Formats: sequence, structure tokens, C-alpha cells
Amino acid sequence: MNSDNVVVCERAPPPYEGDEPVAVLAIITGPQRSWDPRKHYSWPAYVAYTRLRLRCPVALLVLTPDSALVGRYGDPIDLGCGHVQPVVFSLDGLAPVTDEKTAASHPLLTILAMAANPTEDRAALEALYVALRSLDTSNSSSYSD
Repeated sequence: MNSDNVVVCERAPPPYEGDEPVAVLAIITGPQRSWDPRKHYSWPAYVAYTRLRLRCPVALLVLTPDSALVGRYGDPIDLGCGHVQPVVFSLDGLAPVTDEKTAASHPLLTILAMAANPTEDRAALEALYVALRSLDTSNSSSYSD
């Protein structure tokens, strides 16, 4: 079972219960450039499998290039015994960040905005550099890729 990306939010383990972090939320993210009705069948499987594997709540975040797809993907997916509710975010209104102070305080937003709407604007590129430098090294290489 393969989803595009899974981000796992963790907390420290309770005292005397081992050294491994405890998963508290998994966020499955997937970019969708066009309508694909098959996703309403595969996404619930991803959610269920991730929940089983990590034993924590799971959110499904769908990233679309334009607002038109938000309505198509945003409806609950009826399972007959409940539903999966995708959270759909359109990237068309996300302008590149050009303020370095904003980039430093919101690095992930800055990176996402540049990925969604690339530009050669010098201010935006400098803000992106600030955003990447503000992340710890284990994360910054992932985002720069």
C-alpha cells in the first residue's frame, strides 16, 4: 500500500514505557493535478492501512493546483459504515513569500508557496534561502529536493 507521502507527528514516550516516540497523528499528503475518480477508492485504503500500522488518528490532505479541483475532491468519501473526509488545499492562491522575516517564521509555507508557484524573483529566492536555512539540517535537504 503506497501513498504519496505520510508525515507522522510524534511525542516522547511516557515514562517507563520505552524509548520510542509515540505517533499521535499521521497526515497523508497527495498532490492531485487532475480529476481521478479512482482516488475515492484508494485513499480510504491508505487511511486505514496507515491507521493500522501507526495506531494513531490519520488525516488526508490533498493538494491541488487550482480551486476547481477542491470541490471535486473535497466531498466526504462514503464507506457505507462511515466516511473519510479529505482536507483539500488549492495552491493557486499561494503567492511566493518575498519577506525574509515571514520566511524565517513560516519556512514550510515559504517552501510550499515557491514549489507551487515558482519564480525567479530575487526577493522570493532570497526568502526561500532564509526559509531553508531556518530548518534543521535533517529537514532542509528534504525540502530543497
